[in-house]
Amino acid sequence: MKARFAWRLCLHLGLVLGLLLGLFPPGQAAPVKPGASPLDLQLDRQYQNLQALQTLDRRAAGVQAQARALQADSPGLSEQSRALLQRAQDLGVRLEDLQSSSACVQALHQAQQALNARLKAWQAALQSSQQAVQAVAAVAPEGLAEAGRRSDQAFDQRQAAEQGLALARETWGKALGQCRSQLAQSDAAVQDLLGSSLSLRVRALAMAESAQALQTQTQALLREARQPGTPTLAGYKPAPQQWPSGDGLSNLLQALSAQPLPDRLGLLEADGLGLAELNRQLQILAQLQSLLPRLQDAASYARMADAGEGAEAEAARAEMQALSERSQRAQQDLDRALQAMQTQMQSLPSLLQRLSQTQQTLAAQLQLLNDKLPAAQQQALQTAAQVGLLVPPLQTALQLAKAQAQRAWERSYLARFGHPPDEGVAAGAAPPPAPAPAPSPKGPTAAVQPPSLAGHAYQFFKELGSERGGFGAYSYVLLHSGSDLLKPDVAKRYAHVLAVLQREREASTVAASEAAMVNLFCLPGSVSSYADDLGKQILFRAQSGLLTRPEMKKRLGPKGGSGPFLITLPVRLSEARSSTPLLFVDLSLYPEDTVADLLSSYMSDLLRDFPREQLRWKPPVLQQVALTLIGLSSDFSGLVMSVLPTASAAESIPKPKP
Repeated sequence: MKARFAWRLCLHLGLVLGLLLGLFPPGQAAPVKPGASPLDLQLDRQYQNLQALQTLDRRAAGVQAQARALQADSPGLSEQSRALLQRAQDLGVRLEDLQSSSACVQALHQAQQALNARLKAWQAALQSSQQAVQAVAAVAPEGLAEAGRRSDQAFDQRQAAEQGLALARETWGKALGQCRSQLAQSDAAVQDLLGSSLSLRVRALAMAESAQALQTQTQALLREARQPGTPTLAGYKPAPQQWPSGDGLSNLLQALSAQPLPDRLGLLEADGLGLAELNRQLQILAQLQSLLPRLQDAASYARMADAGEGAEAEAARAEMQALSERSQRAQQDLDRALQAMQTQMQSLPSLLQRLSQTQQTLAAQLQLLNDKLPAAQQQALQTAAQVGLLVPPLQTALQLAKAQAQRAWERSYLARFGHPPDEGVAAGAAPPPAPAPAPSPKGPTAAVQPPSLAGHAYQFFKELGSERGGFGAYSYVLLHSGSDLLKPDVAKRYAHVLAVLQREREASTVAASEAAMVNLFCLPGSVSSYADDLGKQILFRAQSGLLTRPEMKKRLGPKGGSGPFLITLPVRLSEARSSTPLLFVDLSLYPEDTVADLLSSYMSDLLRDFPREQLRWKPPVLQQVALTLIGLSSDFSGLVMSVLPTASAAESIPKPKP
């Protein structure tokens, strides 16, 4: 058995090597080893004859399979082409309607005009509110009540202008969203049509090339079956070849190659970036709506505050200059954002026009394809039908010849080796399937622990009004100036305040159901940076400007204290009015090492008499810190600053600095 296997292996390798080296053409027998017996020569000839018949049979089966595939794939091409052409025409109508009506573009233009008007009204309201605060600061005591009411009205108008501007931004954003949605839908339709067109072109190209190749391969097969040296096919009489005439296939191939389609048409990546830039400018506008008033309020407060003398006065002037410059830059950024929005809006009609041009290009190509496909498809089907007539008789003759050649070779083999050829090595068993992956173990679910209840929380915030709502009271931690943190004593006091407050819960962890029983400490900026402009805005806005009064300048600033200060109100500061009581604590009056204990005592005593459902909040009197309740007097004749000491305060707390 080993000898038989080795003989067959050598014979196969010799044939393959000879074909690879080009020593003899296909169908020609490989040279036999010199001295071979006549029986070996006969066995070799019969084996080569059998191999040639099997090769022809495989080629015949191949062209027959190609013909069947061509017959199966070709019929739907014309229908697909007509359907795509109809889609292209329908898309053209929709794009033409979009271009002619330009509804979204007009809506966006109107929204832009409304936004510009709201911006002007908002900026005017900003200026009016700042002037109202200046009036509060400068008015004589007998006119303070009236100035306070006017300041309230100015801030009410400012709030209304802010809300109007926010609504205009929202309307503009919706109009932009509608335009982007229409453009995206139209571009998606264009891209889908492009993808379908490319797929159709690939199928049409494959049909044409396959039909041409099928005819060439079948003709070569039929010629080789009748060449000298090919085994005789008994009873085979080839039918006359009647290949379809016409230029359908060649015309289709020429049309496809003459007008190739790119992989991408319609809107480009840069167009999407431009539309995204419009949205980004709207976000910038929203940020500037918060930043610009904060900077303007802070600059106004800095101009009105007591600057002190010497180095302190120089530092105050530098801060005021820095705030003014930042305010100017913010205004310039606002102007640039508006200009960018208006400029970018001008590109929207051109984007619609480009989509329309893309649709027209696709429609023209689909029309050309629709014109060329029927003739090409008919020629391809006729080619496949001709193969179906010519090849089956050849296959029948090949099957008969193969069976005869197989029997002749087996007889010669038996005569040469004394036994029939074996059936070959049995196929090995299929490999076992890969083991299924083990399921992932399911771990226990961690229990959710409810947050512990407490009376205070803290929040760092960067915009006035962004403090979380719904808390029972709000305490703001402020400094006279952020630059005061360069002073060691102020920095140490502020660090003690942060350390005490950060032992409490962060505002976001307080449940809404318990927030009404919690006092929220609000810290401008972040844990690593005090937001000086926001702090000054708070001092400027508090009680509609009452903290800018001369009476308070003595408490805030170089001649008073640098802070930290605490001001506590029953509502968020942006919701307070001139009549809203305000509790003021100046921690700069006390040594740095006592600040933590004083703040803890203040927090505990505040909880002891927490404000609940009171029309006029009266803070607790059991304080170990010198507190001041600031508000308008009952007859509205001036500013009341009621000092609320305790019996133990004078004994346990160092006396305030003169």
